[in-house]
Amino acid sequence: MIVRRFLLWARTANAEERANGAAALAGAYLRSGMAEDDRAEAETALISLIDDPSPRVRRAIAEEMASSPRAPRNLVLGLIADQSDVAALVLAHSPVLSEADLVDAAAIGDALAQKAIALRSQLSAGVCAALAEVGCEEALVTLAGNRTADIPDFSLERMVERAGDCGPLRETLLARADLPAGLRQTIAARVSDALASFVTGCGWLTPERSARLARESTERVAVALAAGGEDSDAPAIVEVLRAHGRLTPGLMLRSLLSGEPALAEAAFVALSGLPTGRVSALLRDRRGAGLKALYRKAGLPDSLQPAFTAAIVALNARGFDAGGRGQGIDRPLLREVLIACEGLDGSEAHALMGLLRRMDAEAAREEAKAMADSLADDAAFAYLVEADPAPSPRLRRPLRLELDAVAHDVGAGLVPGGDAAGHDDLNQSLGQFGQRQAQLHRGGRVVLRAVLLADQRVQQGEDQFLGLEVERAALVPVAHDRGADQAVAGEGARRMLRQKAEMIRHAPEGRHEAGLAEVGRGLGDLVSVHGAKVLGAVRFDAG
Repeated sequence: MIVRRFLLWARTANAEERANGAAALAGAYLRSGMAEDDRAEAETALISLIDDPSPRVRRAIAEEMASSPRAPRNLVLGLIADQSDVAALVLAHSPVLSEADLVDAAAIGDALAQKAIALRSQLSAGVCAALAEVGCEEALVTLAGNRTADIPDFSLERMVERAGDCGPLRETLLARADLPAGLRQTIAARVSDALASFVTGCGWLTPERSARLARESTERVAVALAAGGEDSDAPAIVEVLRAHGRLTPGLMLRSLLSGEPALAEAAFVALSGLPTGRVSALLRDRRGAGLKALYRKAGLPDSLQPAFTAAIVALNARGFDAGGRGQGIDRPLLREVLIACEGLDGSEAHALMGLLRRMDAEAAREEAKAMADSLADDAAFAYLVEADPAPSPRLRRPLRLELDAVAHDVGAGLVPGGDAAGHDDLNQSLGQFGQRQAQLHRGGRVVLRAVLLADQRVQQGEDQFLGLEVERAALVPVAHDRGADQAVAGEGARRMLRQKAEMIRHAPEGRHEAGLAEVGRGLGDLVSVHGAKVLGAVRFDAG
């Protein structure tokens, strides 16, 4: 009787009142203990209301029914056939919908409906495949970012085929840990091609120059992706490169000269048709027996054989599987190949030497970048050191750290005491610093551990606080002792840093600069955390 009266009332109520009444009726259907007759009448009333002329009424029902497993199936199917803002609520959450329902909705739905389906938790492989085939770019980006979706590899490939030029999609796919290595290589090639087309279209580079840069950048990515020893997916990357016409002798040579021969080895297997074990044995034979036959079996040009032979011999001399330096071309390895090839004559030999010299210039640039980064890391250190009046003979430029003021300020700021009321923000910052130190502040270990040990002084004792064996100490926020002595904490930090500096002065030859850089980065990070207060506490001397 109540449902019947509701239907009679709905004939004259305005849209807002009908929406509120429909939401109340839907909530009562889902959560109240209705009699069976009343429940059947309520279901009939709700189904009739999805034909209401006002979308507010239909949306109110969708909001109530979207996440409930008790929602009537016929009602849910009617809602997903509604306009997209109503249907999206149900498509994104309803557990009543089957895989077939979702596939059909993806095929006929607009962008909002497809995005709603792509957002669903635990999306099945069938629905993912359907979205990969018919989904718009926004839906594909949403699907790629859904970590609970069961996306088959072929669907990932189809997404790249259809919308590989979409930057957000490439970025989202590359963020997935389960993305196949071959597909990563495909995306890298797409990015290189897009950048080459852009700079060529702007007239900044000639088409030939931009094509070379794109090819070399793609090769660097391929070598990096294939590196990794037994965990490498080099064969899949080689297959992708062959399918797109990007597997070249120059790329194989780059793999060898980078000290990461996994890609070159997989390429020899693919090109020669020999078993993997046989190719592996031939490449690792220090005598070079059969290497020439393998090279010819792979169909590689004769003009490059001296460079390949020299690179493989040099790799075996140091250990074929020793691995590279992780910085691109290995210049010492490349130097041996240059020496072996510099006596060659002819136009093909000149082209080979030109390629090797371009690689050498590339490696020099990478080394320069690494050196520049190192110098920048030590910039803070330059402001916190001065000439040592009693220098160690090992130091090229003896240094003495001005630690007193810094250590005093550390103790004052981090051990709660008489004037520590204003340092809660510093404690919070160091808490976050400790949690993120592996990513953001790799150099500040010594200083931060001194601070944390100072804060734990009461529980752990003075001897442990002053100890230097803290390399594995956990960087976590610690509870404050309101009765801690600020002066003792400052003295502890000061003494620890002095001991560290003394250890650096007496370090073996060749190790003092690395130690100084570590302390310098630590002090630099301390400055970044404490701001101007620490800088003001440090004494700078012109001498």
